[in-house]
Amino acid sequence: MIIDDSFKNRISAARQAAELTQGELAEKVGVVRRQIAAYEAGNSKPRKNILTNLAAALGTTSEWLAEGTGEAPDLSKVVKTITLPLIPVLSYSDSIFDLKNQASFSRFVPSIPDASDKAFAYEIMGDSMTSSYGVSFPSGTIVIIDPSLEPNHMDYVLHYIDGFCSFKQLMFDQGDWYLCSLNDDYPSYIIEDMRQIIGVALQAQVSLTSDRIKANKKFRSTSTTIDTDNNLQEKLSAMESKLQRIENLLNTLTEKK
Repeated sequence: MIIDDSFKNRISAARQAAELTQGELAEKVGVVRRQIAAYEAGNSKPRKNILTNLAAALGTTSEWLAEGTGEAPDLSKVVKTITLPLIPVLSYSDSIFDLKNQASFSRFVPSIPDASDKAFAYEIMGDSMTSSYGVSFPSGTIVIIDPSLEPNHMDYVLHYIDGFCSFKQLMFDQGDWYLCSLNDDYPSYIIEDMRQIIGVALQAQVSLTSDRIKANKKFRSTSTTIDTDNNLQEKLSAMESKLQRIENLLNTLTEKK
C-alpha cells in the first residue's frame, strides 16, 4: 500500500478527532511520541504493521490513513487553527514610508484572514468619523487598511497628504470624488488626486474596556492639540479644494470673454 504525502494531515486530524495527545496515541500503537510527531510533520511514514495499529487506535482504516480512500472518521471535533500575522498600527501623524521599517513601530495587532500581506492598521483620532446614527468610528477605533484594494464609491479609505493621514468615506458625485466625514460638523472636500488614497478599510475594532472609554471622554473634553491639528488639516484641505474650484471657474469665464 502506497502512503501519499497527505498522510500527515489525515493522521493529525484523526488524532485530534479522537481527542488523543501524541503521547497517548504513541502508547496505544507501541511507538515513542517523537515518532507520531514525525508522522504529523511529514518527516516519516509508518510500516504496514504500525499503519494497521494507527488505524485501529484512531477508529478508521489503513486505506483512509494511507490514501484518503474509504470511510473517514468523524472529524467534526477537529478545530482548524489559523495563524494571523501581526501588523503595525499607524497614527495620523505617522509617515506611510515607516511601514517599510516595522521596527519603528511599538504597537501591533493581529491581521484578518481576508487581508493581503501589505495590510496595516490605523488608529482613528478625533470625532470627525463619529455619528449619532448608523456606522460610527469613535476616537481610538483601530481599522485594518489594505493598500492592495482598489477604492470604490462608499468605501472607507485612508487618505494621505502633506505627511498626515485621515480616515474618511469616499463618495462619487457629479463627476467628482469626495472625502466625507460621518460627523456633520465637518465639511466634505474634493480629492484631486486619487493616488493620495493609500488603502481601503476592511474591518474596524473598537475597544470596550473601561480604560479606553475613559480615555476617549478625556480626549473629547480636553480638546487636545492632536485633535485640533488633525481637524485643522481637514478644514484646510476642504478650503483649498473650494478655492481651486473657484479659480478654475474664473479662468473658464475669462477665456469665454
